[in-house]
Amino acid sequence: MKDAYYFPHDSNARNDQRLLGVRMKYGMEGYGIYFGIIEILREQSDYKLGSCQFESIAYDLRVDVKKVEDIVMGEFVLFEWDSEYSEFWSKSLKRRMEKLDLIKQKRAEAGRVGGKSKASAKAKVKQTQASKVKESRVDKSKVNKNILNIEFEKFWDLYNKKVGSKSKLIKKWESLTDLDRGMIIEHLPHYVKSTPDKNFRKNPETYFNNQGWFDEIVVKTNGVIDFKLDSTGNFYMGYCDKCNKSSFYKKEDIYGDSKCCNSKLLNKRKKNDKESN
Repeated sequence: MKDAYYFPHDSNARNDQRLLGVRMKYGMEGYGIYFGIIEILREQSDYKLGSCQFESIAYDLRVDVKKVEDIVMGEFVLFEWDSEYSEFWSKSLKRRMEKLDLIKQKRAEAGRVGGKSKASAKAKVKQTQASKVKESRVDKSKVNKNILNIEFEKFWDLYNKKVGSKSKLIKKWESLTDLDRGMIIEHLPHYVKSTPDKNFRKNPETYFNNQGWFDEIVVKTNGVIDFKLDSTGNFYMGYCDKCNKSSFYKKEDIYGDSKCCNSKLLNKRKKNDKESN
């Protein structure tokens, strides 16, 4: 809105010979009517008005329509007319506004070019950032593979039941954490020993999917009594024959006495009288 009402105004316009004539005839009212008409012309897209608009101009400025007609069409020669006297304009205003319009047009074009350049620059920055992120992810993936704590082939050889899609199993192995892979390698020798017949050993894919390395392992210690190993495969679960309390024992201690009551060790908890009934 600020730009829509702007036009250059000479500070000594009142001394123009033509405006002096207006002032002499109508006083400062005539001066005000003239610049009121100039302001209305400025608001038009082509800076022109029609002669049929005298009444609306007079109403807008709250002056006598005859004064408007005289200032525009009279002896003062302040405005230009077309050949049919249907439109009039201010030569001075039109010249000044055309200069301003040209400057605005150049600024707008420069702004569009600058905007495109900025948008292009932003797009390039985003593309570069996206490429860096993608490269970073790829690099991390490569690094993870390179620093894999335990290679798949070690599992493959220890498990010794080579069935299923090896490529899928490798992907699954690589998706595990270092801790899981370490627990698997600890668990496998005991699990394989407890299942000498491969037909009773889980397929590798099932072992992975069911997290078989957390399963307890049942080992025959003397052909008669079966004690369960913990998930690490290092300790056996024994139950006190006297108080029924459980605890973990080393292999060499499993035939000894319980830690709590120095009583015989059992491979499972005894049922109490209520459970028996």
